[in-house]
Amino acid sequence: MLSILGFIVDIVAGLLGGVLLLRFWTNAIRVRLPDQIRQFVHTITDWLVMPLRRVVPCTRGYDWASLIGAFLVVLVASTVLLLAGASGETMLLYAGRGHAWFDDSNTDRHWRDLAGERLAGLDYHSPNMEITRTHALRCSASASDQEGVAQLVLSGLFLGFLPDHYASQFVTAGRMRAIHPAGLRYECHYSVIHRRSPPPLRVARVFYECLLAAARNE
Repeated sequence: MLSILGFIVDIVAGLLGGVLLLRFWTNAIRVRLPDQIRQFVHTITDWLVMPLRRVVPCTRGYDWASLIGAFLVVLVASTVLLLAGASGETMLLYAGRGHAWFDDSNTDRHWRDLAGERLAGLDYHSPNMEITRTHALRCSASASDQEGVAQLVLSGLFLGFLPDHYASQFVTAGRMRAIHPAGLRYECHYSVIHRRSPPPLRVARVFYECLLAAARNE
């Protein structure tokens, strides 16, 4: 589905952007296109160019509205493809067996309750670090990956945020418990970006498709 969407967006953006650039170029060099081609160019671009001309009029013979329109088309197309390929994961707060919160009957914990707790987090700039700063939390231990954070949580000495799909194995085994998952959570979004020109190698395209398939299956 995403591949079809990407194909359609590529075709439409390429055609419309190309025609807008053609309109800008022919005006810049004072070339008059044959009537049928000129009518086609105006038919598919006037809806964008004419409103833009109210803000950016032609100056010194340059049709800036057409050039800006081409840029906007590429920008919108890139944004659509980026959002279509975006995926993410839900991060929940976990306590390991042996921690006071593991058997705690209080199911209505809030961010303020974390202020005095020992928290394990990632040691590089990430949404994990941002959420810690946003809520003025104290990170008492850090690791370079989620596996390291998980080990700190499993020690029973720290609380920590982990992807719910990754922590599920420990939850099933009774070694971790999610703390107030409805409130103590955040979403971590990521995207896959590849160059448009020259096209990526076949192995890169296959890898890209595998990543999207894995994200859909989650």
